[in-house]
Amino acid sequence: MFYDQLRKACKRNGTSVTATLKEIGIGGANGTYWKNGSIPSSDIVVKLAEFLDVTTDYLLTGKETPSANEGLKPEERQFIEKFNKLEPIDQGKILERMDVIYENYPPAAVQEPQDGFSEPAEPTAASLDQKKHLA
Repeated sequence: MFYDQLRKACKRNGTSVTATLKEIGIGGANGTYWKNGSIPSSDIVVKLAEFLDVTTDYLLTGKETPSANEGLKPEERQFIEKFNKLEPIDQGKILERMDVIYENYPPAAVQEPQDGFSEPAEPTAASLDQKKHLA
C-alpha cells in the first residue's frame, strides 16, 4: 500500500520513486523494500510527504486529506516556499515590509474574511491613485 501511494504521488509530481529518493538523499534500495511491503520510518515518510507536497496520511493510508498548501495560487506557494528558506531575521524584515505596505492601503482596499486572512478588495480609483503616489 505505501509503495503504491508513493508511486502515485511521484507520478502526480512528474517524477519517479527512484528520482525522488535520490533527490532527498535516500538510498534507492529502500524503494525495493517498500515495493515488497516494508514501511519506512516516520522521519522518511515525513520527508517524502513534504517533498511531494502530500500528507503523511496519503502516503500511509491513501486517504486524501488537505495539505497546508492546498487551495493556494502558484505564486502564493512560491512565496511560502521561499519565505520558509529564509533565516528568521530575514523573515522578520519581510514581515515588517509587508506591514508597511499594508498600512498604506486605504481601509476600503482590504477586506477581513471570516478565516482571519486578509485579501485585497477590487482596486478603486482612489486606491490606484494612492499607489501611484507611493511608487
